[in-house]
Amino acid sequence: MTAGTAARLDAAELERAVKAVEPAAFLVPPRILRRVIRTDRRLVGIGLDVPHSKSYVIGRDALRPIVEKQELGLRPDANLPSTAILLVQPEPEKLAAWSREEVLIRYWRLLFHAHVHLALERRLAERKLTAAAIRQRIHQIGQTEFNEVRTVLRQEHFLLPPRDDQAVYVEFAAVYLELRHFAPSLLPRYFPTIQSYEVIDAILAQDVDAARLFAGTRLPGAPLPAASAVPAVEQPEPAVGPPAVGVPSEAAYRRLMDRADQAAMVGNTVRAVIRRTRAAVVAPPEHAVAARAAARAELDRLTDRLQAALELDDLAAEQWRQALAVLPERAAQGIWPVEARLLYDLQKVCIDRERAIYAVDLVEWGRSWGRRPIKRLLPHQPDLLALKHLRSAARRLRG
Repeated sequence: MTAGTAARLDAAELERAVKAVEPAAFLVPPRILRRVIRTDRRLVGIGLDVPHSKSYVIGRDALRPIVEKQELGLRPDANLPSTAILLVQPEPEKLAAWSREEVLIRYWRLLFHAHVHLALERRLAERKLTAAAIRQRIHQIGQTEFNEVRTVLRQEHFLLPPRDDQAVYVEFAAVYLELRHFAPSLLPRYFPTIQSYEVIDAILAQDVDAARLFAGTRLPGAPLPAASAVPAVEQPEPAVGPPAVGVPSEAAYRRLMDRADQAAMVGNTVRAVIRRTRAAVVAPPEHAVAARAAARAELDRLTDRLQAALELDDLAAEQWRQALAVLPERAAQGIWPVEARLLYDLQKVCIDRERAIYAVDLVEWGRSWGRRPIKRLLPHQPDLLALKHLRSAARRLRG
């Protein structure tokens, strides 16, 4: 066994680490988590487009008719906890690619997020957090800021029905506190109108002891967030924007072009487009034209990938090329703009159509005593995921 292999965490060890902190937590395949959310929240439609699809808190009585105990890894005679925390099971490919520290901190985050939900739902059940109290919290946050929060949570696919003020406040608390403790540099991207995080901390502290939850949900061996560069989302650019327009900088231009090359080498075409567009802004005059041409070439590469992924003819591909041409300038401005998000949605379509997708079916493998393969190809999954990402891009256009 190599040192790199030894540093990895397997699924069984991860589950033991989670159970050591929270016995009522279960790692379940994405399809089961989606089924639970769809059934419990009465979501209609088919496919993979389910909000809040990485974790879910649900009571025993609601959970019992939706899943079999075996699907949770329990024996038939085992008792369900009064409240279960369902966490999405990591894909084998990602588990193999992530370091031990990355896996532990990711699942610490998921567990922390779920425990914020649990804390608030208990306060609601005990009527310690009332509708009047929530209105007061919204007033303290600011109506403009709260309206932005609602929009962000909806666009980022965190918000579950009924999507009223109570649901928005609970989800905001979970997302904000997760970022505050694990990735504070990302807060301006998600909530740019919030002026004082200390004020928000004080408001949420009326309902959630975040410091206690942060310490209490830490998985054994998980590093502190400051020591781990695990982002909240995998797509966005760093929060530092480009230098001001009209201030050419050879060093900034070279740095952005080098980083664009790095992104292109790993197949992140959208990030390469954005970095080359930013490089053109700060480039000395003799380099600006070349930087813009390089950005256009990256965008053409994205269009070619989309043509293959969506099986477009040449005319349709050219229409896509012209439509996408207006996005890079806006995508390269500000902090995580909607144009950048749209481009990343389209890149996800390409990625999911370019790779084979498998499911790990431990239940069937175990029932067959190893005769059935543990890894099963899902031939239609890329189509479903492509539809999900296209819907996400369409929502951003409407937004």
